[in-house]
Amino acid sequence: MIDEREIKSLLKKLIRIRSVSGHEGDILKFINSILSDIGYNTAKIFIEKGKRERYNLVCGDGEVGICAHVDTVPELGMKNAFSPYEKNGIIYGRGSSDNKGSIAGLILSLYHYKKVAKKLPKLFIAFTVDEEEWTADGAKKLIEHLDGLKEMIVLEPTDLKICTEQEGSFEFELEVEANLSAHASFFEKYHNPIKILFHAIEKIEKDLKRKTNILEISGGWRYYAVPKNAKSLVEIKMKKGEKKEWIENRIKEMIKSESKKFENTRINFKIIDIEEYLIFKKGKLVERLEKAFRKEGLAPAFGVMTSWTEAAEFHKAGIECVVFGPGNLEHSHTDKEHIKIKDIKTFSEILLNLFVLYL
Repeated sequence: MIDEREIKSLLKKLIRIRSVSGHEGDILKFINSILSDIGYNTAKIFIEKGKRERYNLVCGDGEVGICAHVDTVPELGMKNAFSPYEKNGIIYGRGSSDNKGSIAGLILSLYHYKKVAKKLPKLFIAFTVDEEEWTADGAKKLIEHLDGLKEMIVLEPTDLKICTEQEGSFEFELEVEANLSAHASFFEKYHNPIKILFHAIEKIEKDLKRKTNILEISGGWRYYAVPKNAKSLVEIKMKKGEKKEWIENRIKEMIKSESKKFENTRINFKIIDIEEYLIFKKGKLVERLEKAFRKEGLAPAFGVMTSWTEAAEFHKAGIECVVFGPGNLEHSHTDKEHIKIKDIKTFSEILLNLFVLYL
């Protein structure tokens, strides 16, 4: 029912709108125009006072909701990131998989449902901002407006797997400060904070028996001197059943031990963000999605979402969640970001089945 040509046309329009976090106004206006044409009365939930371009766009009502974030990361080395191109049934561009492929599929499923059923599905829909930032203010603000909502489908690239669990993460900052420095020709006599920082990270990996992800690192200068400090933003994944207090205490004990080894040197530890491994509340939503898959002649696949999503906020509010959508998370945020057109078509038709069967 849903034609690949309309998928390509809509997705390319969405990608061309640069909607990096903090600059979502244009894409929200575009989506608002489409929703109005379908027949929705939309509303804005503003995130910050005085910032009229920063708002969640919502419409519809019901006990079931669908949420999709509209913001993307910046170019990050991707050439012509907001000039999409197609090759061999694949569309490349920033946001193609995270998260505009899902948005295109959702919009087309709503359009075709209205066209066939002559009515709108009984469904609450939210397009949020700020998801790609540390703050996630879009989802947090949305929670204040979800009275009566029992189920939420959070759209993210999951390779069309139904994800009912989400891996945890522990993000922290390490900073090494040395009270002494010197001309670089005497480097052998001094402790280099950059080396101490790497050593500390290696100790954390060994102690916790897992890899770390170094998200950001800084230290030193071009001038010929031994540096006095080094800083890094580090992430480790939290396993099922682990508590944040256990991770925090282990890291603190290690840092305390390492600090004693280096005279006139201090290692600072600061927690940036923590999200424990989540197992979402289970109810009828998964069963409904399974039937929507089977109506399409497909066997549903299940998985664990390997990154934080807005489902964490809805889960805390007691809402049953699944994370689901087309696209590959591994290639999102990279210079290879892309999505298969056929996967968006499948996704859109699964949603359409869900609307026909239950909403």
